[in-house]
Amino acid sequence: MPKSIVDKGYYNGKINHERLKQEVEMSNRSFAGIVVLIMIFIFSGCMEGKKKSDLYVMEEFEVASSVAIPAKRIKRLKIFLNNHPDHMCRKSAYNRIFDTIAENAGQREKAIAFLDKSIEEEKDTDIRGTLYYKEFTYLWSVDSTEAVNLATKLLESDEKGFRMFVYLGFDLGYRGRHKLAEGMFRKAMDVGANPFEKSFAGVLYGEFLSEHGKNDLALKILKESADNVFAGKQLGKILWEKGEKKAAVESYINLVSGVPGERDEVKLDSLYAIVYPGNVTELDEKILEKRISHKTLLHGTRLVDTEGKYYNLSDYKGRKLVLGVWNPT
Repeated sequence: MPKSIVDKGYYNGKINHERLKQEVEMSNRSFAGIVVLIMIFIFSGCMEGKKKSDLYVMEEFEVASSVAIPAKRIKRLKIFLNNHPDHMCRKSAYNRIFDTIAENAGQREKAIAFLDKSIEEEKDTDIRGTLYYKEFTYLWSVDSTEAVNLATKLLESDEKGFRMFVYLGFDLGYRGRHKLAEGMFRKAMDVGANPFEKSFAGVLYGEFLSEHGKNDLALKILKESADNVFAGKQLGKILWEKGEKKAAVESYINLVSGVPGERDEVKLDSLYAIVYPGNVTELDEKILEKRISHKTLLHGTRLVDTEGKYYNLSDYKGRKLVLGVWNPT
């Protein structure tokens, strides 16, 4: 018991039990009030933290997505979009609303209208591209002519979605629309936001051209994208077939320096032995030298952590940075 309370309980050297009881009760009430106040502050802090926590937001998204009744699920997901217009999960929210609408027979126009409205309001280039690709794949399943019309419209548009054009290139090529697919890969090269994206699109474009017998144009594109190690595989193949064997081997060395698993795939040891029969032991040294000499800078991409927080790689320029990469697949 606090000494001050005991002191107040004395009167002329005798214990005043009634006064002491009152003081203790008052002290207990004050103490209880302080505890309640502290708990309120702690609880408020926790709630405030939950409001800001990306994990909490993602949990909210999953709860909205799991609502059994379609109409209520759509309503909850739209509320989520309104509450979190800038969160990474909005891409998935758009998709789940669309899928819910499209699952019901006779809702095609309504589903497309939702996507079109979402695209119109969305400012993020990557998410716009995702929604356009979603619309393309859905249209192909119900009317391939409309899908081709949409793809043609996008090819002629000012859209900058690099991934969208890459995906459309693959998809259209697979579906036999080769001319349109070729245009998509060219567009991906044009809209690439940095050298890595442009060279990566060039590799895909060059491989596509080569697969369809356009080796001269493929060679030109792949040489322009040679700073990307993945260009080395198709480039080496074309050069070897053209009789430029030393250049082909150099392309394969460049490939293997960045992708060691390709060494057996392209049979580099055997090809090197053919071109340089007396210097086979030098191959490992050349691969290592090429690997060490690679000084390609990481492009200024935007990364996201496990809680959904975004980081711009360019903000760390000039500083030492360790990246731990994890992909939940």
